[in-house]
Amino acid sequence: MNVTMKLNRNHLKYTLYTAFALTVGSIFITACSDRVDGVEFDVHTEGNAVAGEPVTFVFDGNPDYIVFYSGTEGNSYANRNRTNVDLESMSISYVMTQRYTTRQDFTEPIMHIMVSEDFNGQLTPEAIAEATWTELSAQADQTTEEQPLPVPNPDAIEANPTGYARATNIDFSDYCDRQFYLAFRYLAPVHPTNTQGGSGAMTTYRNHPRVDVDSLCLTKITATGETVLIDDMLNDWGFSTVFVNSTTQTTYTISTVNLLFQPQNDHCDDEVEVWMISQLMDPTTVEPDRGTAIKPINSRLSSYQYTYTDPGTYTATFIATNANMWDSEQTVRNVQVTVQSASDEGTAETPSEDANSETTTTETN
Repeated sequence: MNVTMKLNRNHLKYTLYTAFALTVGSIFITACSDRVDGVEFDVHTEGNAVAGEPVTFVFDGNPDYIVFYSGTEGNSYANRNRTNVDLESMSISYVMTQRYTTRQDFTEPIMHIMVSEDFNGQLTPEAIAEATWTELSAQADQTTEEQPLPVPNPDAIEANPTGYARATNIDFSDYCDRQFYLAFRYLAPVHPTNTQGGSGAMTTYRNHPRVDVDSLCLTKITATGETVLIDDMLNDWGFSTVFVNSTTQTTYTISTVNLLFQPQNDHCDDEVEVWMISQLMDPTTVEPDRGTAIKPINSRLSSYQYTYTDPGTYTATFIATNANMWDSEQTVRNVQVTVQSASDEGTAETPSEDANSETTTTETN
């Protein structure tokens, strides 16, 4: 009986070892079969490259995926991992409009443009009061080097109770290397003449004045001469509203292109104070350049066209990839494109493929 039990145990061990070996072998074979093929891919251009006309890139090979970088500003493969830049200069632009102004009640600027470097980011009246704010604005005819940003001057309104202020590329370079919050502060005194009447410059209104801030843009010039724009008030600037003293709160809005301050007539016997404050701004930060996916796995692409609008020399980059869930291989091809103006088309040289390329293999277990 002991002999039989020993034989059975040996048979069981043999069976388990065999099963294990078969399983490992199966996994190895499966893993090997899931490796992707190497990427065979080349690209060249056809004809001359002329500004305003499509450049045709011809492909040799059929990778699963292709991503394209044109080499233009904001679409350069060399900047795909860039998140910070050195700045040469910075400027700010906007248009501000103040409407429905009762002149006898509002003789001083209502809007104030403020900046802070120690605001803690908490959107409360208490946090605003605790921070140090510097006013950068003055009425449109009284700006200075310290307060260069214009705001509407109600006293300057003559035939129509609407005031305008336009800032065009006002130098903001002092803040190139400083993190800051930018704020628009609406501060209006009591409004005793809150009836509709009169005409022309002497028209009276029930509400406090309405103010619109449009086309706010921070223009950054990098040390390499590239222009970077911050012009989306909702997403890039990240403005939020803080009501310090305002009965009505639903008529103040923030969109990608506009800040709207619009008090209502239920708050005329007290001053109105409302802030719209940006997120923390770090001028040196930039979004990495991102390529354009031009080919998915389920299609074949033999060529691709792209139109360069300006003459110059560009490095177009194509990332070709073969991939599945276990494995991927990638090759990068660069093509130097010299784009001539239309008047120089007869002397344009045919662009040629850059000899440099790189291949990357990534495995996922």
